[in-house]
Amino acid sequence: MGMVHIDRLRRIRALVAQAGRYDTTGTRLICFSGAGFNDKAHAVAEADPDVQLIDLTNLYAQV
Repeated sequence: MGMVHIDRLRRIRALVAQAGRYDTTGTRLICFSGAGFNDKAHAVAEADPDVQLIDLTNLYAQV
């Protein structure tokens, strides 16, 4: 998974905010992947606290 997935979530969040029915100011963008994320996705997640990447290691480390 990569930037296209994060960009898609950003666009959806923007559309929801634009509709004005819901407050999206606290909305986080969370991507789940069993195959992992590319370097660009990791860089964005490190730079933007609104983006969180969950892979299998993160998911099962919570147990």
